[in-house]
Amino acid sequence: MTQKLTSRNKKTLKARMASALDREIKSLSAEFQGILIEDLVTAFESRFSVLSRAQASEIECYVGVGKECTVCSSSKSGLRSVTY
Repeated sequence: MTQKLTSRNKKTLKARMASALDREIKSLSAEFQGILIEDLVTAFESRFSVLSRAQASEIECYVGVGKECTVCSSSKSGLRSVTY
């Protein structure tokens, strides 16, 4: 899933998340429940996309002295390779 969810799949995921979290979010107003569920679905979609791309391309990260990796934010000194 490197693309966005279809509207049908997104609707299904929202319903399942709302059902699974029913007791936990019951104290929120209906509007805030909707906002929270939308945020969770968006976060899931974004994280899944990032991890799928990283896995598919096996990103290699090289960190030099005094530099920070833009993929894993590692800033250890010395040169090393990390495969994601």
